[in-house]
Amino acid sequence: MNDSRVNGYIGMRRQPYFINKAIAYYLTASILSSVVVQLNTLVDGIVVGQCVGTDAFSAINLYTPIALVVTVFFSVFCAGAKLLAARSIGKRDSQKTSRIMSTAMAAMIILGVIGAVVTVLFHDGIADVVCRESASRGYFIDYLMIMGTCCIFTISCTYTGFSVDVDGRPRLSLLAHVVSAATNIGLDILLVGVLDLGVKGAAWASIAASCVSCIVCGTHYFSKRCSYWLRPVSLFSFKSLGNNVKYGIPLAVGSLVTVFVVFSLNTIIQKWQGADGLFAMSVCINMITIAVMLTGGLGSMVQTIGGFLKGRKDATGLRMLVGHCLFLLCVFTAFFVLAVWSFPGTFARLFGADTPRLIGYTSTSLRWFGCVFPGFLFCTFMVYVYLMSGRKVLASVTILIFLAMVVPFMQIWAVATGDARLWHSFLASSVASILVVIIIAEIIRYREKGLTHVTLIPLRQRYLLDISVRSNQCSVGEAVAELRASLIPVISDENKVSGICSQVRDILLSVVQQGYDGGGKHFIDLSAMTKDDCLNISICHAGRQEDCIPDSNGYSPEIERRHMFGQNMIDLTWPD
Repeated sequence: MNDSRVNGYIGMRRQPYFINKAIAYYLTASILSSVVVQLNTLVDGIVVGQCVGTDAFSAINLYTPIALVVTVFFSVFCAGAKLLAARSIGKRDSQKTSRIMSTAMAAMIILGVIGAVVTVLFHDGIADVVCRESASRGYFIDYLMIMGTCCIFTISCTYTGFSVDVDGRPRLSLLAHVVSAATNIGLDILLVGVLDLGVKGAAWASIAASCVSCIVCGTHYFSKRCSYWLRPVSLFSFKSLGNNVKYGIPLAVGSLVTVFVVFSLNTIIQKWQGADGLFAMSVCINMITIAVMLTGGLGSMVQTIGGFLKGRKDATGLRMLVGHCLFLLCVFTAFFVLAVWSFPGTFARLFGADTPRLIGYTSTSLRWFGCVFPGFLFCTFMVYVYLMSGRKVLASVTILIFLAMVVPFMQIWAVATGDARLWHSFLASSVASILVVIIIAEIIRYREKGLTHVTLIPLRQRYLLDISVRSNQCSVGEAVAELRASLIPVISDENKVSGICSQVRDILLSVVQQGYDGGGKHFIDLSAMTKDDCLNISICHAGRQEDCIPDSNGYSPEIERRHMFGQNMIDLTWPD
């Protein structure tokens, strides 16, 4: 054994092996899903811009605030369920998970019906508020009528996607995205390019793609790996709905802020820059949507994996997870800023810019808009981190900070300059929002103590034992000795301690002997904690499922096995 100190005793350190494997498993699927979705979005915009015209492309962009309003209500009543379900799965409470997910499903159905009714009754009034350019109004109403009345399908697509992710199956979600994107792109080309149905064709293609995604993800509900069951009528709970709302409000605030920002920016741009400015902003919104989708995978991963770890009270794993995700966020942000600054003209042409003047104007605007990526993506990511930690107020404040910067800064620049230099405001608002979020977090850290910088994850671990065991017999022996040393202070019966250690050793040796890299290059995570007068020992590995049933020696544990994030987990529970 080495001589490092872990939680007050000499022993083997916890390695980030589980976190790295979980991130790789989840993020690969998430990134590929985002790439597929954004390829879908790009093709959608390109087909409409090239086949119908720039006014039609602008009209679809004007629908973005409406879609975000739907997202706001979905976030309030449904999105909080993702975090709560991840925690309850981590706590191994399938009944609570079922109640949470079923209540969210019932709320989703109700929202879809309300959205359809509002669209039919008030589409003209919505167009009066959102669309000021007369050339785009007809396109906007056509697109709104289809997308609004059928919004239950797009809402269901979001719900089924996160309900699969939260159960540790992001690759099924990836498959759904691939099939959905292929459907959407194929129908776009057919309905818009061949049959000349215009924006109506693009809308019907999107609805059909959402239905396909729901069908693919829905197969999970009939799988043996599903951790819950859906009975929206019998399991509807106002208490669960209240908890969903409590945790969904910060995400709804984020969506509402985005609605306000997009609407405000479109309004300012239309006032000062006219149709050319509206087209340039449409391209900018599409670019930031792409960035948000990619980095949103990180936020979703923090919610899903982080919620699971928080349910297991794994502070060490949370710190590893958030630290890795922050690094990846920086990489993604740098990539997008570089891409936007290097190829703005290419993006302008892709979305239908066909004159040197419009291409040049859009290129300049897009370069300055690229400066907003760091601030917006950082604030958005931190909302997920703070919400996962249970800091609901701070999560709401963080995204509001961005709103407090970006819109006033642009209005000030517009009044002060009155020309294209108003785009320069994005650099100042981005830097200011990052600084303010960091300062607020550091003030909280100074007052509460025992927290990490900026992310505010607890430093204290609540486990009796939290180590990573190399996958060989020698390390297994050392790990069992560590386990014994951690249990003796809390369990007075030495025979019981010996029996527990013997059972854990049998499982660890079974994992190693079944070919899980007996050379010791990989790790098996081993943790122990007391909760509710019970001892719980968890073993996690990425090898084959062990078949060993430990000899009870009079102390028979409850055994629960599961497969999540590409890894096998076994939980052993002994009553005190």
